Amino acid sequence: MIIGTFSFLLACIGFILSNSSTMSSNPCIVKVGCVGVGSVCEKKSLPGIYKNPSCSVVALGRRDLPSLLSYQSRHNLSSATLFHGPSSGEDLIRHIAELKSLDVASGSSGVHHVVYVATPVSSHAGLVALCGELGLHCYCEKPLSRDLREGEEAARKFRGGDARLWCAYYRRYLPKFEAVKEGINKVGEVTGVRVTLRQKRHMMEEEKKRHWHFKKDVSGGGLVMDLGSHVVDLIDHLLGPLLGVHGVCSRSTSLSPGGPSIEDSVVGTWWHAPLSGGGGPVLGSCELNFAAGEDVDEVRVQGTRGCVGFGVFDDNPGVFRGTGGEEEVLGYEHLGGVQEHVHGRLFEAIVEDLREGKKECFNNAESALRCNEVLDKLLGGRREWGEDKMVK
Repeated sequence: MIIGTFSFLLACIGFILSNSSTMSSNPCIVKVGCVGVGSVCEKKSLPGIYKNPSCSVVALGRRDLPSLLSYQSRHNLSSATLFHGPSSGEDLIRHIAELKSLDVASGSSGVHHVVYVATPVSSHAGLVALCGELGLHCYCEKPLSRDLREGEEAARKFRGGDARLWCAYYRRYLPKFEAVKEGINKVGEVTGVRVTLRQKRHMMEEEKKRHWHFKKDVSGGGLVMDLGSHVVDLIDHLLGPLLGVHGVCSRSTSLSPGGPSIEDSVVGTWWHAPLSGGGGPVLGSCELNFAAGEDVDEVRVQGTRGCVGFGVFDDNPGVFRGTGGEEEVLGYEHLGGVQEHVHGRLFEAIVEDLREGKKECFNNAESALRCNEVLDKLLGGRREWGEDKMVK
């Protein structure tokens, strides 16, 4: 009897220790609610989140119930609570806040609650602000807002509290750009950067021209906002904040969608603080033209010992070219297509960010607001929403 009891106690101790070991190796549990379950959630974002062993998708929200039910079924998220209708975003956020209160009351430790805002840009600021008011972490699609003023008002709700705000500029964490960032170290002192992005996207079929990206009140301003934000954030990540920004913008052709206030091309200049050495500011420039007759995607970072060239939106590796004619491909791990779960590595960084003392995520509120400020300056000033005009 004593031997049996002793064996039972040993088994219990072994069970506790084994579970303690498992918990210590993967202690962070992140409960995620997604607002605005649409096309971006099919491959690019949400699968990379729910496949993370530390994450669980507990709520899904979208105005259209049939589409929401279809998504839930296709992605095997049967345990997620569904919210639909005009107030689905606010209802889901308050639901996540209730779950947090229940977890806190039950003494659950190491549990974090994150709302993923994947709606069109016009609703970002209000939903992000509500997360901040309720003390919930928020992961917001890019850009953070239609302009800097909106973004600052939303981010202000997170100041002084424990809740964190991140923005989904996932390119910072893709292996291609990690290799490019390392490759920039080979160019010596950086002396300049030039961005050229030309696409035919504004001359698409009429059906595609009705997309919300081309409704200024909804998106903030066409593809300059949607794709240009990725460009600006990536340059910020690779070379530091863009300072002294000046820009001119235009709707250069009547073929562009979205009405007279949707810009299809931008030319801008700026400077960066010196990355190393005793040189002066590093000058930068960009040409973003979405009504071009050709496709060009090229960034060139010049230095005293060579340059690094790469594309922002293609899936080719960057290349270092030295002043002596040498050439090196900046190899990187191919993830099976640029659209395949590209948010996954960024969300891994967020999970690590939530584990105290692990690793701070690059994509914070400050970097997202810097991006909005640059976009405002490239586009000539803050927009007045609801009116077809620019406000200087």
